[in-house]
Amino acid sequence: MKIKIFSGLLVIMLLLSSCSFFSEEKEVTEDPIDKGKINVGIIDGGDRFLTKSDGSYLGVEIDIAKEVAGDVKFTEVKSQKELIDMLANNEIDIAAGRFVENVEYNKDLRASRNYGKGGYFLLTKEGIYLDNLGSMEGENVATSENVKMVGEIADSEKVTLKSFENIKMIPEEIREGRIRAAILTEREAISLLNTEEGIQAQEMSSSPREAYVYLVHKDHTKLLERVNEKIEGYLDKQVEIKKEN
Repeated sequence: MKIKIFSGLLVIMLLLSSCSFFSEEKEVTEDPIDKGKINVGIIDGGDRFLTKSDGSYLGVEIDIAKEVAGDVKFTEVKSQKELIDMLANNEIDIAAGRFVENVEYNKDLRASRNYGKGGYFLLTKEGIYLDNLGSMEGENVATSENVKMVGEIADSEKVTLKSFENIKMIPEEIREGRIRAAILTEREAISLLNTEEGIQAQEMSSSPREAYVYLVHKDHTKLLERVNEKIEGYLDKQVEIKKEN
């Protein structure tokens, strides 16, 4: 009798374990596009790719995301790291934060095709107009951690590069003369210009062009296909608009 009871309990435990396994597997692999609604994580960069105006979000990243599903929720955060963590944990379905193409941010994430390109900006003291590193040989130049292609910038080997994790420290370093300039992304340069005085920014004439992508969880292949489809449609429309103008 004891053997039968034990056997019965073992079967029940195995069935429960099996149900739990398939339930968890379904939760991980369920593609958000099947639900007809998505949650898109964003960063308000105050630029052409994404900006907030009168409580609404506008820009390239928003326009494309709205085409992906009929019901789109936007979740705003402050950093790319937050977006990556939330996406890896399935708290959001798409991360839109001007992520650079051909950079692996997390092994569990996949990148879309690129939807736009942009160059780097040179931040300097107000009244100093520089758009390249050629005249700064031997001087200190700051870079942000988001500048992924600094080695491809002309004359970068002539200056002493100092990486800054916190770009909010850079304006004071420039004003005090401890660094001559800073190489930043467009979004970073604009954010500092909006909050700091005594600095200015110019797009670099020698800058490589970064390509920007959305990030999606590796298990959500149908969602990634839909995102790529809508990006291609958006880019095709931009070509037609340019032809008409």
